[in-house]
Amino acid sequence: MDFASQSSIPLSSIHQPRHLIGERAAQLLFDEINADSPHVHSQVVFTPELVIRQSTLRS
Repeated sequence: MDFASQSSIPLSSIHQPRHLIGERAAQLLFDEINADSPHVHSQVVFTPELVIRQSTLRS
């Protein structure tokens, strides 16, 4: 066995909505290309999701 399979290091990660980020980025780009005059840029905020792994849960 290797160290990784024997260790019980608690792991968690952050899930980003990649698909939504890509869609919104493309839409912003198209808006920029198709604008007849300068426009106001908008701020986009996406909410990440905390993913708690099984190795993090205490028994």
